Amino acid sequence: MSSQYFVVRAEESQRCPVAVVRVSPDGTEEAFTRSLAWGPSDLLARYGGEPTVFEITADDVEQLVVDIIEGVRAERYEVPYGEGTNIYAWFARPSDVFDLDKACAMVRDHGNGTRERFLPPGTWTHDRWSVSVPESYYHMVRQWRNPRSAVRVAISAEEADRLASRGIAWTPTPFVVPAGETHRRRSAREHADGRVEVLTEDLRWEPFEWNGEREAVGRAREAMIIHLEVLERTRPVPPRGEDGYDYSVLFEDFEQVGDLMLARNLVRLPDGDPKRAQEWKPFEGWRDNSWVRARNDERAWFDAELPITKAEADECVRLRDEWSRLRWRVYGRLETEVRQPSP
Repeated sequence: MSSQYFVVRAEESQRCPVAVVRVSPDGTEEAFTRSLAWGPSDLLARYGGEPTVFEITADDVEQLVVDIIEGVRAERYEVPYGEGTNIYAWFARPSDVFDLDKACAMVRDHGNGTRERFLPPGTWTHDRWSVSVPESYYHMVRQWRNPRSAVRVAISAEEADRLASRGIAWTPTPFVVPAGETHRRRSAREHADGRVEVLTEDLRWEPFEWNGEREAVGRAREAMIIHLEVLERTRPVPPRGEDGYDYSVLFEDFEQVGDLMLARNLVRLPDGDPKRAQEWKPFEGWRDNSWVRARNDERAWFDAELPITKAEADECVRLRDEWSRLRWRVYGRLETEVRQPSP
């Protein structure tokens, strides 16, 4: 017999769930609460049953616990957008958020349209690629994000100073190794300590000695395209679905392409016609969107598209629908502009 898990829904004035509750096979009840730790609990008896409390799966626990961490930290350390500076730590994987030292980036948002990013060897540099948006908008997007995607949390000035002094888990700098007589262009990355790795044809990162020319240094899109090309060479060309559609996914980060569930967009083309492209959206299903393959901050992502089978697309839809419905049950009454899903 395994443990059971429950979530206590967010209240009207709160931006994260009240708690995630774990009941062990022996009946012991513990909860992860706004204290940001697991501890003894009697919440199930205090809050009663549905709709305030409902059972979730073990796979749902991490994303809701991360929501609590994000929400509580925002309440502790953020000021309203435009009223001061907020500092954020970014984590490449949701599970990393439990250890602040695993942060892969730090950003200072001054609330006046400017941001700074903390970069090696340890200086704050104007971040011209990030778009400053009111935190309330980020909060709305966060609630409906892919639960496997990168996570941002607010941190205190003292925590930022500590991370700056100790160093953070820098995201490697991508670059491209030019094609040679014996090899195609290759995706590579350099770590903050100078180590270089190259992506192999079987999609593994291996140590690599390279003192020659580097192309597209720091430009993740070019490295992502090569990463996708390698992935395509290891996959059979997917046939058109029996429904007459070609299916594909678009990615934000080349490090994500090994997991279809991390794709930013799920797309299908009737009879392969890009002018009639459709995108799948939570609670809305497939809808026309001819621009979906050439958007994202005015950068063209057409070449960063990975064809997939109809079966893979159906699995993406199933999981994304499950995630969306879970988050509707937790947050639906807080986001009235999102339509309630149909039965």
